[in-house]
Amino acid sequence: MIHQTRKSASPGNTEKGSEEMDEFSEAVRYTVFLNPYPGERFVRCPRCEQNTHERKRILVVQLGSHLVAPAMVTCRFCAHCDLLIADQHDVAESLRQILPPEEQENMGTEMNVIGTLDRSLLPRVDIEEVSPEEAMLAFRPIRDQVHFEMVMDGAGEVQLVEHKLSPPTMGEDIPVPDRADVEALPLVDETWQVSAMQLTTWITEEEDQPYRPYLILVVSAADPSIVYQQLLRTKPSVADVRDGLFRSMGYPGAGAGEPRRPTVLVFKEPALAHALTAEMAALEIQCTTGRTPELDDVLASLDYYLSGGHVPIPGLLDNPRVKPEQVGEFFAAAAEFYREAPWQWMLDEDLLAVRYPARDGEWRFASVMGNAGLEFGLAVFEDLYDYDMLATTPPEAAFGMMTYRSVTFDDVTALPFPDLDALEQYGWEIAAEDAYPIPMTVTEGEELLRPGPEELEWYTVALRAITAFCQQYWPDDIDYVPEPVSTTLTVPLAGRQVPVELRYPADLALNDS
Repeated sequence: MIHQTRKSASPGNTEKGSEEMDEFSEAVRYTVFLNPYPGERFVRCPRCEQNTHERKRILVVQLGSHLVAPAMVTCRFCAHCDLLIADQHDVAESLRQILPPEEQENMGTEMNVIGTLDRSLLPRVDIEEVSPEEAMLAFRPIRDQVHFEMVMDGAGEVQLVEHKLSPPTMGEDIPVPDRADVEALPLVDETWQVSAMQLTTWITEEEDQPYRPYLILVVSAADPSIVYQQLLRTKPSVADVRDGLFRSMGYPGAGAGEPRRPTVLVFKEPALAHALTAEMAALEIQCTTGRTPELDDVLASLDYYLSGGHVPIPGLLDNPRVKPEQVGEFFAAAAEFYREAPWQWMLDEDLLAVRYPARDGEWRFASVMGNAGLEFGLAVFEDLYDYDMLATTPPEAAFGMMTYRSVTFDDVTALPFPDLDALEQYGWEIAAEDAYPIPMTVTEGEELLRPGPEELEWYTVALRAITAFCQQYWPDDIDYVPEPVSTTLTVPLAGRQVPVELRYPADLALNDS
C-alpha cells in the first residue's frame, strides 16, 4: 500500500498557497505531475488524498530541446490542489503518433510538460487539424511541474515524497531576479546560445491585425536544453533580453538544471552581444557572436512545428541571380496593375496573348482573375489547351497535368516569410493591405517554384503591358466587348523602354508565325 503523504512544502494545500493561486491569471494554471509508475492511476491525490477525477487535456510537451505538437491525454485532476496527473506512458504513446523515430530517443527521461491548450479557444475538436497559429493563441503555461518519488520509510511502508521541478519556461510568468541575486549564483563553465528573433508564423487575435511574434530563446550548448523562452508581440528591447537572461539564470526551464551563471553567452544577433557586453562582463560572463548549432536545431524544430511539417516556400531573393532592384520593379508593376483593377470589367475568359520579348519570344496566354471576387491576379498559361483543361476539369485534377503560373494578390499573411523580410528591408511598393503580390509556379508534379530573373522580368513586363492595354483599349464598362486587337506596346523596364506584343482575343496569336 502507498501512503500518499507529503514531505515537502507546496502551495497547493496550504492556506498561503491558496491565496497565491488566486493571484495567478486564469491563463496560468495547473501543477503537473508526469506519473512514471505503471499501474498506479492516482485515484486519490498524492498531496491531499482527496479523490481525483478524469479530465481530458491537451498537453504541450518539451522533449529534450524540441518543442513538439500538443497531445490529447486523459489525466487525473485534483481540484483542491489544482494538480493535473498525466500518465507518462499515455503521453509518450500520444507523442509517438506524431514524432519520427529518431526524435523518440529521449522520450520519458527528458519529457516535460510546459503548458496546455485551452480547448474553448480552439475552433475544432481534432487537434491534428489545429493550425500552429491557433495553438499559440490557445497556449496556457503551467504553474509548476512536480515529481512524487516513492521511498521506503523505517516501517517498511512506501511513502510519496514531492519534489518541485523547474518552474514553467514561458518568461512573462517568471519574476526577474535582482542583479545581486544573479551575481550570487554559482558561475559554471558553460556556454549558452541566445537569440531574439521574429518567428515564421502569424497570430491573428479577434478584431486585431495579424502580427508575427518574437521569441527570446536561451539554449544550453552542453545538453542541449532550452533554458528559457519567451514570446513577445513586439520586437524585444535590450532590456527585455537582459531580463530574459536574468530569468534564465535564476529560474532555468524544466529539465535545464539548477540556477547558475554561464561563463559564455553566444548571441545570434551581434547587436545584442555588443549592447550587453559591459553589463554581463560585470557578472563575469563573456558575450560573443558565432555559430549557434544547438539553438539553430531548436529553431528548426520550432519552424517544422509552426509550418505543420511543410517545406517552407523560398523567397524570391533566395535565387542568387535575382536582385533586390528587379524584385522592387516587379512589386511596382504589380501595384500599378492592382490599382488599375482590370478584373472590374474583364472576365476570366477574356484571354490575352502576350509575347515578350516581342517577335523572338513565345506566346503566353494570360487571364485576369478577380471578376468573381474570389481570387485576384493574373493566371498565365503556356498554351490554350492548358487554359481549356483548367476551365473544364476540376482544379485538383488539372494541376497534376499542367504547369500553372500565376501572380496572385493577398494579405500579408500569405506572403512567404523571406519575401516579407526582404520587403521590410528594401521598402518595395504595395498598393493596399490585400495587395501583396505572390508570383508562383505549380509544376505537373505539384511542386511550388519561385520565378527566376527571366520569369520575374516577364511578369513585370506583362503586368505593365496589360495595364496599358486596358487603359487604351478597354473602357471601364463591364458590358463593353472590344474589337479584336493586335498591337505592340512599349513599357518601362530597368530604365529603358521595351516592346511587348498583345493579341485580343488570344486565339489571334495562333495565326502568327
